[in-house]
Amino acid sequence: MKLTMKEWRIVKMLRQSELAKAIGISVPTLVEWEKHPEKIQLGKTYTIADALGVSVEDVLFMNPEDSDYERVFQNILDGKDYEE
Repeated sequence: MKLTMKEWRIVKMLRQSELAKAIGISVPTLVEWEKHPEKIQLGKTYTIADALGVSVEDVLFMNPEDSDYERVFQNILDGKDYEE
């Protein structure tokens, strides 16, 4: 599934402050990484993946232009599993 870090955070119902704390960074850094995923420190990808419950590949290849967010969000609204 293709979602950005921000989209994964929303799907997992985490606040920016919660995710930032879980991965050991400041909220301003998280905001920057959500806007510009290419700036994510490679060493933090495993921590981010663990905190979001996704694969490292999901973290490494987050691309806003290729996002499946609308479909996933609609599934959530429809009461379906977000991965369907």
